[in-house]
Amino acid sequence: MQDAIAERIASDPRLTGTVLLAEDNAINALLTRELLRRRGHQVTEVTSGDAALKAMETGSYDVVLTDIHMPGMDGIEATLAIRARETEQRRRRTPIVALTADALETGMRACKDAGMDGFLTKPVDPSQLDDMFSSLLATESLPRNAAA
Repeated sequence: MQDAIAERIASDPRLTGTVLLAEDNAINALLTRELLRRRGHQVTEVTSGDAALKAMETGSYDVVLTDIHMPGMDGIEATLAIRARETEQRRRRTPIVALTADALETGMRACKDAGMDGFLTKPVDPSQLDDMFSSLLATESLPRNAAA
């Protein structure tokens, strides 16, 4: 069943896109990157919030997945900075999804308050990842960056 969902997502260009993955743990980054690539997403990886912010200045992404606990600028601070720049520069709002092992309500509230659009716990559950991308990328009103 899970393979069928992954195949459907990978074969539907509306459900695949460019993803910025901000994750400082090499194993978590590897696992998440492979889940994304198997679903047809193009993945750019960074290891800090500062690097995510720089990547957003020079690139264009359909979705940002960010760990919320990273050294230096964490995912919440990076989200706040990205949202501020989007407003200042009148850029489209890029969906940002938190990646964290912290599934407490306070953590989810902090992510939402920072302007994140979703929340995935680590290790990432493939079916939850698929559901998240289906809802974020299949939206008709979402401008797409990826070339079709």
